[in-house]
Amino acid sequence: MKESISINLLPSKSRLQLRQLEIVRKVNQIAGIALVFFLLTGVVVLALDFFSQNQIKKNAKELEAAKQQFIQFADRIDELQELRFRTKLVAQILDKRFLFAPDIKKLEELLGPEANLSSLTLKGGLITAKGELPKLAFLKILEEKLNRENYPVVALKGLGVKESGRVSFSLEISFQ
Repeated sequence: MKESISINLLPSKSRLQLRQLEIVRKVNQIAGIALVFFLLTGVVVLALDFFSQNQIKKNAKELEAAKQQFIQFADRIDELQELRFRTKLVAQILDKRFLFAPDIKKLEELLGPEANLSSLTLKGGLITAKGELPKLAFLKILEEKLNRENYPVVALKGLGVKESGRVSFSLEISFQ
């Protein structure tokens, strides 16, 4: 086996200079590597900053779009609540209207088709009807119908006979 032996025959001053050159070369290499590392780190940091800024802008746009949708949705909810309120109100009115429908039907049967009503008032189950009957005979029929049934409240007021023979009346009645 051959072994290589390196023998440095340079004077010690030259050897020292050679050693210093080797150290400078290694320091330059380390400095170059460090410089490349810091440059790459800076590029990566700038790229991350650019990406994050773009992501922030994108998120801000999405947030603004979501806010607009929320506002539209909230407005729609307000409209639907208003519609729901109005629907309930109409339903209550219709319930009240239909609540008196049977009583009005009974009043129509009681007065007959010949009666002309000039006003009709409903207050808590009490019906006040004002109108005219064509003849006095129809008043007799009305009286007989009233006597046949037992109504809680019945009052026939304001009776009058006109020259034409028409009979005016005011009837207060409760069917309940």
